[in-house]
Amino acid sequence: MFKTWLAISVCIFSFPAVSLAEEKNNAIDNLASLVVASKWCDDYIIKKETIVDIVIAMKIDISNKSTKKLLEDKKAEYEKVMGEAGATAYCTYAYKVFGPGGDIPGLMMKK
Repeated sequence: MFKTWLAISVCIFSFPAVSLAEEKNNAIDNLASLVVASKWCDDYIIKKETIVDIVIAMKIDISNKSTKKLLEDKKAEYEKVMGEAGATAYCTYAYKVFGPGGDIPGLMMKK
């Protein structure tokens, strides 16, 4: 549970002096990156329950039409990056960000 709240705190407070809308956009961006990682990074475990906790804590309504479009657009961007860099490079980078000791730790682990 501590790791969940640590991840939520980092997502919320890692960008000083930003608006709530920007915080939500940042969280959606991270969510999109992790969705792509969960699809392509077979050697890693994505902590989906922690991601759900973050979405709930930040009151992100992923059924909202504009939020859904933003998430889909961000996922497409990350799919493109992954396609250009390759799955191994993308997954390694995602692990550096979302793995233990990363900027937003506790969302991704090695199997």
